[in-house]
Amino acid sequence: MNVAQNTERAQMVDLLSQFTSEQMTRYECYRRSSLPKSILKRLFQTVTSTAPPPNGLIILAAVGKLFVGELVEKARQVADEEGLSDLDEIRVGHIQEACWRLHSGALKQKNMFQQHRL
Repeated sequence: MNVAQNTERAQMVDLLSQFTSEQMTRYECYRRSSLPKSILKRLFQTVTSTAPPPNGLIILAAVGKLFVGELVEKARQVADEEGLSDLDEIRVGHIQEACWRLHSGALKQKNMFQQHRL
């Protein structure tokens, strides 16, 4: 390991040591979670009409996991805005609102780039 990796690892250990037991449980669930490769493969084939390469499935699973993480994080913010505590469940309405906010944010970014055409 080089110096940068050691520093990163030390920072991660420091961060994890400050987690509450509930935060640590959430983090462990996140680390263990994965999207089933068979479902991702079927989805990829449905959308593109081609078989995904093995490395493509790995990338698709990683991006999917990041998206789900962002969606849950945004849904948690929506729930917090409604006055729910971290111990309360995220409801379907929170996820729908989070999805809408993520989508509208993406549209704003897309429009920002479209305004500057040459």
